[in-house]
Amino acid sequence: MAKESIFTSFGTVFENENVTIEEAFERGGLNFNVGTQSLVRVPEFVLDRIKESVASGNAVDLGDWRPTRETLITTNKATYREDMDLTLGVVGSKYTVLQNAVALRFMNFVQEVSGQPLDIVSVGSLNGGRRIFVTAKLVGSDIYLSERDMVTPYIVFTTSHDGTGAVCAMITPVRVVCQNTLNMALRGVNTQKIVFRHTRHAEKKFDFTEEENRKRAMALFEGANSFSKSFLDRMLKLKSQTVDDTYTKKFVAKLLNFNDEQMNAWIKSNFNVQSLMNDKVITKGKGATIDELMYSIDDGIGQDFYRGTALHLLNGVTTWQQNHRSKPKEGEDEFKNKFEGASLTYTQNAYNLLTSNSLVDVA
Repeated sequence: MAKESIFTSFGTVFENENVTIEEAFERGGLNFNVGTQSLVRVPEFVLDRIKESVASGNAVDLGDWRPTRETLITTNKATYREDMDLTLGVVGSKYTVLQNAVALRFMNFVQEVSGQPLDIVSVGSLNGGRRIFVTAKLVGSDIYLSERDMVTPYIVFTTSHDGTGAVCAMITPVRVVCQNTLNMALRGVNTQKIVFRHTRHAEKKFDFTEEENRKRAMALFEGANSFSKSFLDRMLKLKSQTVDDTYTKKFVAKLLNFNDEQMNAWIKSNFNVQSLMNDKVITKGKGATIDELMYSIDDGIGQDFYRGTALHLLNGVTTWQQNHRSKPKEGEDEFKNKFEGASLTYTQNAYNLLTSNSLVDVA
């Protein structure tokens, strides 16, 4: 059984509710502000006394210790959630907070240019509000790879308040049959993602009375159609590209970063995982990963489509990441994995391998 979609596995979900973005913000608990405060370096005994004060509720006794100019930290500052007085992270002194309202303004602007309400799927804050996200379906833009295999594009807006990420709006396709995200950059398609750093002028970029800002945001929405067409064309090309068992085994090895010695041994062993482990060419852990990936390609969720094609291999990699890979990530780690981490890297690398000639010349 497929795992739940990354967009509905946490946060507040609004599937089929037709909520406004304002309602979604309110119900999802995103109506909070983030502030910054200065930092001071303290010796260990002062920290211990502060902890004791927190535990007891009594006033803190700092003894003879007093802060000095040297203990003031001017190169960094702390971000905190104002409604809970919760520390979110430590950032550089030039870091500018972008409030959650920028997501609301962006989504409302997308609705304005589209001329119809967005289908808000979920909103949420992860890890106490250190990251927030909003996801919405692009109504009427479903992509059919076949009569029974549909891909739905989503708009995802996310920002962090702990210094670990920028403000990002992106188009993310999700294969419905297995709920796999198909994040990948398509060569020649430049409107799949827009990114803003937390700089001094970032807040102004979400003022959509400014024409330049409108053009930048509209490019993402208007690019959804060209992205969907390009995505469909690329996937259909992979669907028409036949592959055999030898190609599949070489693909798996390349994806898992086999070096030349390992690749040669892999081919000479007639692709026998146990033989490579016995000869200590690969570790047992790597051997288990090969078996796991091969199972996902051969028999994974959603893998009854396109057998013997390059698209079957790409889908096998995404279902491995989403449904079958050991030690699945959860919460914020899962979110970051899909959009910034290993899952994104594996999907991109798989697509790059399948659209290049790098496997043809492997002896």
